[in-house]
Amino acid sequence: GGPGELNGKQYDKVFDVEVEAGVTLKCGYNLGQNPYSVAQEFIWDNDLEQAHLDEIARWIDTQANQGVTLGEQAGGGYDPLTGANNAMNEAGSSGQSGGAGGVISFGSDQHIPKKIMTFFETPGKREAIEKKLGELNEALRTNPDGAVSALAMTPEELAVLKETMTIAFSKDSARPPQAVYALISDKLLNWPKASVFPVLDVLRLLVLNPYAAKAFSAATGNFLPAVAALCQGAPDQVPPPTRIMAIRLFANCFRNADMRALIAQHCAGVLAAAKGSGAFANAQVHAAYGALLLNVAVQSKGSSGGGIPADAVVAAVNGAAEFLHTPSAVSGGSEDGIFWVMAALGTLVHENPSAHAVAVGLQVKGAAGGVAGAAQGKVRECAQQLAALF
Repeated sequence: GGPGELNGKQYDKVFDVEVEAGVTLKCGYNLGQNPYSVAQEFIWDNDLEQAHLDEIARWIDTQANQGVTLGEQAGGGYDPLTGANNAMNEAGSSGQSGGAGGVISFGSDQHIPKKIMTFFETPGKREAIEKKLGELNEALRTNPDGAVSALAMTPEELAVLKETMTIAFSKDSARPPQAVYALISDKLLNWPKASVFPVLDVLRLLVLNPYAAKAFSAATGNFLPAVAALCQGAPDQVPPPTRIMAIRLFANCFRNADMRALIAQHCAGVLAAAKGSGAFANAQVHAAYGALLLNVAVQSKGSSGGGIPADAVVAAVNGAAEFLHTPSAVSGGSEDGIFWVMAALGTLVHENPSAHAVAVGLQVKGAAGGVAGAAQGKVRECAQQLAALF
């Protein structure tokens, strides 16, 4: 795409995005913009599925020719863990990729097994999050309980967190201040469940930073177990925003090799904490949980099981099956959530006899058939493909 005007605004490049056969939308892009932010706005503006975020972002980056690598391994080629290049390769093999023509299409109807992970990389509104952190920190500081007030950040610590946010929210690969790691472990991850959600919103972006990922993975602390403890509990015990941000953090841990190794080590505990997400009457909880299961499933198909222990694979199958047997999650939840849960479950049992046997015992075929009978579009297709595995 070349320069052009879209919705009254001038852009350095305007791309054609073919969302299905015969339906083409326009996407405006200015050089220097974050491709993920542009892709997210495009998804929101056109009511598209969140599952396409990575694919659209990578495509925009390629078309913009900025020389930025998004999630690819050195040397190029398909990475079975991150799915880098896979979306483009699949589109090219089907004759749908625009390439020089500047058109992308992502209308594949083959959903199982999945090879691409899903992440939550778009920052929220920094000013609002910073303001909320300040308010909650002040509430802790003035709490009459000394043990609670001791968790409040000092002005110096608040400055460290703000510096860290600048790096995390800009997706800058700069090194975060070293002092932030002690602040996270000693104070922030000990905040009450009702107050910690903006902290987790920052951390789900921070784990994407290569320096932070290496620091978290090298530390002997309890980073992921602490987040799991904040996530775990019934809907009346864990506020939905805390549950959402904790599970998004877990899903994002699969982006970086260092964090992938760490979450593989703690995978069973993470899945135990996130289990029961279908009981939350919140579509964003469902979507986050589906993304987590999907990333576990894709990781498990890597070399030597991607480091995912066999008991964690069984835990993921159990959690996905429980979700499918939760009527409110299936009928009134997130379309992305139910789709990702089924795609994850199908990927987990694909060419894995032991996982398949567990799913048979959990009556997954009947649950998938029920979804197929009530759903439409890609959710119905995925449900049918899942049921056909049994």
